[in-house]
Amino acid sequence: MALEILFSENINPATGLLATNYSADNSVRNPSKVNYKGTDSSAVELTFSTAFASGTNYNLSVINIEDRNGNIINS
Repeated sequence: MALEILFSENINPATGLLATNYSADNSVRNPSKVNYKGTDSSAVELTFSTAFASGTNYNLSVINIEDRNGNIINS
């Protein structure tokens, strides 16, 4: 299962491509893979090993992501 996140700024790859900075609840946890979506460093694709169940709501936590200007998302 893959999700795409679009940030308002270009993301620093050192933090934006780190899987432990993303987490889905309901036992899905961290993505197994994180990549930029194409050449756009403000779009990130998260690939999860665990499938999302149909009809279930999930929350995605995003922490410690830094944009190219040094601004950090802490929650």
